[in-house]
Amino acid sequence: MQAAPGSAVNLVIFSGVCEQPIPVPDVTGLAQAAAQAAVTAAGLTVVTPGLSICSDTVPAGQVITQFPAAGTQVTPGSQVLLVVSSGPCDTGGEVQNVTVPNVVGQTQSAAESALTLANLNLGVVANSCSDAVPAGSVISQAPAAGVSVPPGTVVSLVVSSGACTPSGPVTVPNVVDKPESAALLLLTDSGLNVGSQLYVFSNSKNPNTVLRQLPAAGQSVARGSAVDLVVSRGLNLDPPSNRDIIKQLYDRLSELDGNGDGLSLEEAVAQEGLPGLAIEVFELVDKDGDGFITEEEFVEYLGIGGCFGCVKRLFVKDMLVSAGGDLLLAGLGLAMLSAVALRRKH
Repeated sequence: MQAAPGSAVNLVIFSGVCEQPIPVPDVTGLAQAAAQAAVTAAGLTVVTPGLSICSDTVPAGQVITQFPAAGTQVTPGSQVLLVVSSGPCDTGGEVQNVTVPNVVGQTQSAAESALTLANLNLGVVANSCSDAVPAGSVISQAPAAGVSVPPGTVVSLVVSSGACTPSGPVTVPNVVDKPESAALLLLTDSGLNVGSQLYVFSNSKNPNTVLRQLPAAGQSVARGSAVDLVVSRGLNLDPPSNRDIIKQLYDRLSELDGNGDGLSLEEAVAQEGLPGLAIEVFELVDKDGDGFITEEEFVEYLGIGGCFGCVKRLFVKDMLVSAGGDLLLAGLGLAMLSAVALRRKH
């Protein structure tokens, strides 16, 4: 790709392979050691120390529940909290149990306050990504809301660390008229990638300014889609006349327009041996603004007129005009010589 001397070159640094989310395995009902081994084998980590609570239904040493739940998509290395049964509950009939409040959806600080008011203690706080719960809010709790437990029981929380792997459509931002470096950052921050970058002369825009983008601003596309940019090279310091460059493009139309759908801007500027085309000149000839110059638009701009089809190349027309002028001058010269000869006879 060509660029004007002194142009800035922007780099996008590779930060490594993107981590793909993995599902949390189902370890409910397994013995604690087997559950920990399954979690580790899945590429995740077990929160230590874990949480033990009494249960009248789950034997001691087996997992009562887990957070995040089985099947949840998380990033590799995420923490999994195991709630393990300590055996049957034994209140002895002397201790007045308390009901665990529902703190799911609350911020972590609000959840801690609610537990304190309920005469309960905060246990392990684990973090997990969530596409449904905002960062800093409680995804789940153990014991669950409504469970009757002795005062002072610890309640562990799983708190959202933010969205998991981003997904869904993205609205393409407007980067036209922005510096190329700013456009690259804006597209990357929006979850998009930079596609091809075509550098063309411009009579009105500073070098390294974005002239066009595709897809256009406002369109909804898949996250990670590529946005192609047309970027200004600045002024052509030795510009040809508009007519001269369009004449040359028209003369090579069948060669440059490989698929016959009209001459695109990329096809017009990517060829060797042609003078630099400014984007404004291209847009001047592209009457319908569809991004392609058709043969009809060439003919209209060059003023070939109603003889469309009978003069295929402009240089042929120019040669005919030149030859016609020479014949006219020759005829006038012969007429003048004949008049002089007649005068001498008389």
